[in-house]
Amino acid sequence: MPSPLVCQVRRRLPVAVVSLYGTLDETSVIDAVVSLRDCLADLPTALLVDASHLAVTGTAALGPLTAVISDARRWPGATVALCSASAATRAVIESAVPGEELCTCDSAEDAMQHALRKPVPLRMDVRLMPGPQMPARARELVGRACEQWGLPRVRRLAELIISELASNAVLHARTPAVVTVRLLDDRLQMSVRDGDPRLVYHPPAGTHGAHHGEHGRGLLILEAMADSWGSEPTGNGKVVWAQVYVPAPRPAPPL
Repeated sequence: MPSPLVCQVRRRLPVAVVSLYGTLDETSVIDAVVSLRDCLADLPTALLVDASHLAVTGTAALGPLTAVISDARRWPGATVALCSASAATRAVIESAVPGEELCTCDSAEDAMQHALRKPVPLRMDVRLMPGPQMPARARELVGRACEQWGLPRVRRLAELIISELASNAVLHARTPAVVTVRLLDDRLQMSVRDGDPRLVYHPPAGTHGAHHGEHGRGLLILEAMADSWGSEPTGNGKVVWAQVYVPAPRPAPPL
């Protein structure tokens, strides 16, 4: 029988907190991964995993968990911290996860206070219904964000990228979607979260959009324009994201 594992999401933004109760093994780790990815889809600044009531059976159970921790640094750029774990649990997890990718701390409360001291990134969100108007509404959101945040140099590029992300949701997901744009340090992050669990994958090298319809061309556009992009599962669907690096401000000309 599967080992019991309860995943309690205690907080989502700006710092996400997930408490794990029970045993983490090769079966129950899937439940943990779903909860963690679901929280990451909201773009928290940090993800705290309270392991005070968690036991780990061995490193074989940690493969999917290690992937989540690695992915979190790439997108949405969140720090993952293991909090209040027993010495045995911490030893097993630290043996499987690279030290630079996972923070460990003795107290979830202390980790929360530390994480909350960091500035909260600028962000805008809108929930859209499926339909042909979705890409235009998504472009409006990103354009408004770039105008208000002083990012004229990436506005056109960002509008094209979010249009492709939204078009993918219209053509394939056909569910309500949440469009988010966020400025994290030197990265402008855009995402579309929908209710379709089918992930979107990078096209194989040498693929030509003409042979794969509009969807194939859209993916090739993302490959060409975004500095990085991907697709991650959530509890009830997926999030497709992309990000571009924001050029440093040009120095003022000498007087």
